[in-house]
Amino acid sequence: MVNGKNYRDVLVENYSQLTIHHIVMMEKNENRNVIITDKDGNIIDHSEHIKLLEDKLSIVNNQKIDMDKIIINEWKDSPYIASAHPYDIDENTDGYVVMFQSTKDLLQMVKGMNLHFAIAGVTSLIVLLIVYTILSKIITKPFIRIKDAQITDGD
Repeated sequence: MVNGKNYRDVLVENYSQLTIHHIVMMEKNENRNVIITDKDGNIIDHSEHIKLLEDKLSIVNNQKIDMDKIIINEWKDSPYIASAHPYDIDENTDGYVVMFQSTKDLLQMVKGMNLHFAIAGVTSLIVLLIVYTILSKIITKPFIRIKDAQITDGD
């Protein structure tokens, strides 16, 4: 969301085709994508993975967004998290900078953390059982000696 806000600010300060092209070039990678629209929702420019994201633009076009807003936040169920950042240059020039962040890395990190928590839980259980066994031997051994001593003294 921070990148979208920054790009919107740059676009407001220096609106030009060169600025728009620069923003799009900065986001040509597999993890993040950007779409810059006009006030009618028409795409002015976009990063290269546009076909996957065009259907998501209807979310922006169907609602009036006055301030930065996360428009897709279902990171578990969606391939992207998306945010919309409105810009307003003058009465004829406004629209949205829409940022898409892939959830693939986030899902992979959560999966890895779940594995680490499972390993930590199993390891803790094993250590607990070992400590319990050792302590039960140490604590009960003197009582067994006392009991054996009582048996031999009684004879």
